Amino acid sequence: MGLYITSGALASFKEMDEEAFKHYSSVFKDVNKLLELNGLTPYEEPAELEGGSLELGGFSYDFIHHLRRFYAYCAEYEDWTPIPFSPNSKPSEDSIIDDHASDLTCHLICHSDCTGFYVPVDFIDIVFDNDEIPIDGAMIGSSYALFKELKFIANKLNIQLDEDDTIVNIEAVNKSINAEEDFWKEKLVWCELFKAAKHSIHNKAAIVFH
Repeated sequence: MGLYITSGALASFKEMDEEAFKHYSSVFKDVNKLLELNGLTPYEEPAELEGGSLELGGFSYDFIHHLRRFYAYCAEYEDWTPIPFSPNSKPSEDSIIDDHASDLTCHLICHSDCTGFYVPVDFIDIVFDNDEIPIDGAMIGSSYALFKELKFIANKLNIQLDEDDTIVNIEAVNKSINAEEDFWKEKLVWCELFKAAKHSIHNKAAIVFH
């Protein structure tokens, strides 16, 4: 078991799984209700995607906490030089993550690590469900905000982006991940989330954690 990430889930189920299609159609209606309740413009989850949906992940749920800790240190200390953390430390127990989760505006950190949604709507404050409209993960993030946060830490992870937000040193990044070099877990999750965020924004389709 591990974290899987899909962008374009509704479209992927349309031809494959009628029951899942109906389920997610209902879920996205609830997501939009919550957006409206928070004064945000709803969007229409596409039932068809010309380029197809995107399915990623399969890594340990714990990996995302490594990236969240890395982000928190970058945000907390402007001149922080990344030095590998102790292998015995648990990133989910680092208080710096809670500190940056408390303001409810960090979309990478303020999100379930195993379920939930990022939607292709640009907003600042995390959207929460309620007793009348519960959703998986309880929180809704913005694909746009997630994308910006990932770009914010790219250089600290030695991930180089061009003006079109294409990773120009992808071979070196993949080599580092495959060799399990310093911060390889952070780089792996960063790359998967970055692909998902780009796909979500381009196709106006939600990211689903499952």
